Amino acid sequence: MIFMTSSKLKYKRVKITWFDITQSEETWIHEDNITNTRLAECVDEGYLYKKDKKHVWTFSGYSFNDDGKLDVSNVNVFPRAVIKKIEVIK
Repeated sequence: MIFMTSSKLKYKRVKITWFDITQSEETWIHEDNITNTRLAECVDEGYLYKKDKKHVWTFSGYSFNDDGKLDVSNVNVFPRAVIKKIEVIK
């Protein structure tokens, strides 16, 4: 196995701020309180593999095989609609 630093990797390291669904903490709430329930704001960091109009793909772990091909781990796909922002990490 050949190890390389992230500066040799062609993918940009990014921080993605995104919204996840939540549910109320109470089993029963009055209907007047329904809109008080808020989304969870989450942050993920990884390497930006690809993005299109509807999706963003990332991975956070990687290694190069003896033949130089890339293997990745911890792959995520985000719907673009839940992403607040994508920042490149320098």
